[in-house]
Parts: sequence; structure tokens; C-alpha cells
Amino acid sequence: MREIDLVAVAGFLHDIGKFAQRAEVYDKDSRYAGNINVYSPKNRHGVNTHLHAVCSALAVDDLFYDRQNGDDFKKPIKPNMKPFGIEDNSSFINTLAKHHKPQSSYEWIIAMADRISSGFEREDKFDEYNNL
Repeated sequence: MREIDLVAVAGFLHDIGKFAQRAEVYDKDSRYAGNINVYSPKNRHGVNTHLHAVCSALAVDDLFYDRQNGDDFKKPIKPNMKPFGIEDNSSFINTLAKHHKPQSSYEWIIAMADRISSGFEREDKFDEYNNL
């Protein structure tokens, strides 16, 4: 699959964890606690927010991970961004689940699309959106 297709699919699936969070699917899963600081930002009081992002990562791992043939969704997407001077080694899972803690260019694409679709197009809403 082309990297642009992977980013598009990541955009479609980035909030899939909202269903799992509401159903409390991962509340007792050890992977949840192990990934909370990877995908969930903290507010000004030090409390993790946007916990659905953790559930999105776990749900995609559970739904798409091929345990017999390897884990293609944890490998870097390998974008061809060299002409622009951009190095992006974000995996598919990180691209979709780090939309509240973006670091790579692909993670930022999903983050900005999420903000725009939520109506937070103005920069002054950025901190409010992330409960910072």
C-alpha cells in the first residue's frame, strides 16, 4: 500500500478507540497502562487526557496485527519526503494514535485534520482542544 493510502486509512481509523473506551474493552489490559504516556497528553494538572487515543492504538493492533506473518502496522511508513528534507519514521499505529501528541509529519497531518473537522481551525483553540 502506498504511504498516502496508509495515512488516509489512519485518518479514518484514528478515533476508533472511542468505541473501545466507552465499552471499557482495555481497562484491565496491561498494554493500556504501558501505552498511556505514549498516546495520551497530560493536562495542566498532570492528568492524562484523550484516553481514546490509547484505545485506538490497541484496537488497531488487535484488529490488524498478523501474529503469524509479522507486524506491518508497527513498521515505519517510509515516506518519500527526502526532497523536502523531512525524515518521518512514524508507524501506521503511531500515525493514527498520536493525533493528540503528534511529533512526526504524518502524525501532524492526522492531528490537524482532526482539529479542523472538530471546528478548531484557529490557533487560540489549540491549547483548549488539548486541555492544556
